Amino acid sequence: MKQGVRLTETLKLFPDSATMLDVLNSRSDNEPKEITARYTTVEEAGEFSLSVPRSSDEKRYRVDLTFDPLNQSKEVQHKYGMYGEKMESSLGMTEMTVDGEIVTGITLSAPIVKASEGGAGGNSEYFTSRN
Repeated sequence: MKQGVRLTETLKLFPDSATMLDVLNSRSDNEPKEITARYTTVEEAGEFSLSVPRSSDEKRYRVDLTFDPLNQSKEVQHKYGMYGEKMESSLGMTEMTVDGEIVTGITLSAPIVKASEGGAGGNSEYFTSRN
């Protein structure tokens, strides 16, 4: 992604009734509840990093990383299109509704399982991407 792209990181908590398989397969009958949303910006070398604070490492979560073309600078919109119309095919590309507008964006998701199930312990998971 281009320098200056704004990404939204959303942490979602699964209900206690959700199994590890529900989390790994993102089953809709146990849809997680959003608990935090934060932003990060892609740096010059195409890198970004996120910190995902969790209330407990014995809960199951999903973290979603989203590129929304409407929530970008004019420079970024010039490259990708105001509605994502200039984007090339990419992993996670999807249509989404933002402020009543249908746009093409990207959402990538990663499960976070309990530490006792092999997930990383501690209060945060760290993600770094490099293009």
